Amino acid sequence: MQTAGQQPSERRQPRRAGRRKYRLAQQGLLPLLWLLAGCAAEDEPEAALPVLGCSAASECPAGGPCLVPVCAQGTCGMQASADGEPCGADNRCQTGQTCSAGACQGGTARVCDDGVPCTSDGCDPATGCWFVATAAACDDNNLCTADSCSQTGCSHTPTAQSCSDGDPCTQGDACVGGQCVGSADGLCEDNNVCTTDSCDAEAGCVHVWNQAPCDDGDPATSQDTCKQGVCGGQLP
Repeated sequence: MQTAGQQPSERRQPRRAGRRKYRLAQQGLLPLLWLLAGCAAEDEPEAALPVLGCSAASECPAGGPCLVPVCAQGTCGMQASADGEPCGADNRCQTGQTCSAGACQGGTARVCDDGVPCTSDGCDPATGCWFVATAAACDDNNLCTADSCSQTGCSHTPTAQSCSDGDPCTQGDACVGGQCVGSADGLCEDNNVCTTDSCDAEAGCVHVWNQAPCDDGDPATSQDTCKQGVCGGQLP
């Protein structure tokens, strides 16, 4: 119904504008945000439409892969690239993609493998393959080596530090040539000639009485002999 004071041409003006935008859509010249939203011409609010003045397509914002900027009737827009054209590098984790209906389709996933067992390999759609060295993957459980990962793989550099070889019969344990080495010299020596000293891996130092000849240090005795771990001699 026409209201008082309103001219027919004024009432119908928005509908004619909508039909003009619809014709642009049919020509593949839809404005950028309109195209990406997939809205119908007469449904899109006037204030939401981008108004980008132009005289040539080179003045319009660049489109994404499979979208080509165009300038139509002084307004920037986008139109789909021809189906089958190679896609731009929008996803570096896919190869062999082609354009279809204005979007990248198909392709195969890129395999990111540097062949180094101690790196974590992956792919970022924006930057492509990535490789991160992980020293933990090179852990040889040897305290006497410094473990690291490089492009050539794991390396284990000998260190020089104190350690424990797990042997109760050694002392002064230290890393030598990538191995933990201890010495048994003097460990169980009790300085008693009447005991035979040794070391047992489970019991530790063992001192067994012997009957070896000895010297009790007393000039009044003779035939000094070890007995029950003590040196003694006979009086005349």
